[in-house]
Amino acid sequence: MFLPNYMFNRLPPTPVAHPEEFRDLAVKEGFRYVYLGNVPAHEGNNTFCHNCSKLIIERTGYTIGKMNMEKGKCIFCGTLIPGRWAA
Repeated sequence: MFLPNYMFNRLPPTPVAHPEEFRDLAVKEGFRYVYLGNVPAHEGNNTFCHNCSKLIIERTGYTIGKMNMEKGKCIFCGTLIPGRWAA
């Protein structure tokens, strides 16, 4: 999402509805782990388990807050979450 910054601040920011719409479309098309970026304090920044819908990765900017996985699995329902996870 574009946010005007420093010397490139004459354009308006991208309306939040646009990335939300694309995220919803991606999920509808079968993508399981779509999250928004550069949208502060938005639930869409986080990743949710595709099986139980609980929060598995909480993001604030580029920082991971909570990581509700163990050995690559959701701690709530045990579903394997594809990805490369630190040991």
